[in-house]
Amino acid sequence: MTGPGFTVSVTLADERVQATLGRLAAAAGDLTPAFDDIGGGLVTSTLRRFETERDPTGRPWRPLSINTIIGRIGSRAKTFTKKGDLRKPAARYVAALKILQHRGHLMGGIHHRASRDAVEVGSDRVYARIHQFGGQAGRGRKVTIPPRPFLGIDGDDEAMVLGILRGHLGRAIGGEA
Repeated sequence: MTGPGFTVSVTLADERVQATLGRLAAAAGDLTPAFDDIGGGLVTSTLRRFETERDPTGRPWRPLSINTIIGRIGSRAKTFTKKGDLRKPAARYVAALKILQHRGHLMGGIHHRASRDAVEVGSDRVYARIHQFGGQAGRGRKVTIPPRPFLGIDGDDEAMVLGILRGHLGRAIGGEA
């Protein structure tokens, strides 16, 4: 500590404190384990959005278009009554349709990659971007796909990240494996 006209220097030679500082420096130098845990948590959070069909802000995804629904159920005679109403099995099928989960490939492609100083969470599916941000697709780009964000951070994610970082820091200071 310095002040007007004097200097105070403190040296701490305690072995436990030195060992703790060494572990803290090592943990801070390579945060891969912490980022790997964070990535796993964010993947879980993202998969939960597919279940709830809500974006990171909590807003529901836009419903499936009528064209998508018809494309899924087909136009076979067994699907509709003579009056043009859906038959009960078809109606149950329509009620059970999940947004962005027709075959499960998009949801199954969510993964993370951790490094010493970052974590990335995303999808390996080429069509993930159009579903995240929306846009024109299909032949001649005549189909408008609304954005249905599934990637992102919400308040629960922030708390999870901070909890993981505190845990890793605590283990580094405490010397636990």
